[in-house]
Amino acid sequence: MPMIQTLEEILDFLESRGAGLRLYLRPGLSREDVKAALEPLGLEAPEELYELYGWHDGVEDWRSYKVEFLFGEHQFLPLKIAVQEHYETLKYYNEYTSLDLNKWLPFGFFEGSSFTLYCEDIPFEGLIHL
Repeated sequence: MPMIQTLEEILDFLESRGAGLRLYLRPGLSREDVKAALEPLGLEAPEELYELYGWHDGVEDWRSYKVEFLFGEHQFLPLKIAVQEHYETLKYYNEYTSLDLNKWLPFGFFEGSSFTLYCEDIPFEGLIHL
């Protein structure tokens, strides 16, 4: 099942339970906008990242608890904020791991925890691309 169709089904389910998440979703970005935002990072984004941010550019007021969460307890970050969080991760954690955090981009965030997408064709040891 295509990713966007799955996300729409999740939204439909949440809406049927009274969540108002659709009200907070930002309009999607063009492929060129996504590429331009990632270019300074040197990331080669997988197609799924273009699809995700083409669908919607995260949620408005992403730090608010009044906005329903799309990814479990993690909020869907606008791309601009995801890029900022990428830099914050490098600033504070890059020296403490053997992973190349330059290749990671967070797209979901909750109180210091993030969901990230690894932007590299060759996964690191232990990571499996499905």
